[in-house]
Amino acid sequence: DYWQPMSDDEIQRLSQSKVATIGCHGQYHNDLSCQPTEAALEELQQNKSYLESLIQKEVVDLAYPHGNSTDVLAQKAFELGFTRQLAQGNYQESNLTFVKERFGVNPYISWENQLYYLMRASYV
Repeated sequence: DYWQPMSDDEIQRLSQSKVATIGCHGQYHNDLSCQPTEAALEELQQNKSYLESLIQKEVVDLAYPHGNSTDVLAQKAFELGFTRQLAQGNYQESNLTFVKERFGVNPYISWENQLYYLMRASYV
């Protein structure tokens, strides 16, 4: 059950943590870069509204499913209130300073190896 979603109760409890934040990852885990921008924004807004209603806090974090976004989508998501975004790509050289590099966790390697690659910020 590696990909089992969290329950509403688990999300609410985690939202009370001092060491974690609740962020969006899309309502359906679609690759948002492959959708028309308006459809992707609708999915993000739906997920944001659901989570904010559930935890009674503003949600400003977004990690793009599969790490994929576009410059236009990232800018429009920022305008929706996603002031901290994680994506794969070279955003450090763009004017989208609110987008940071996303590094995915690999469930098929040991914790020690995962930590090693995390510290290197690359599986290569």
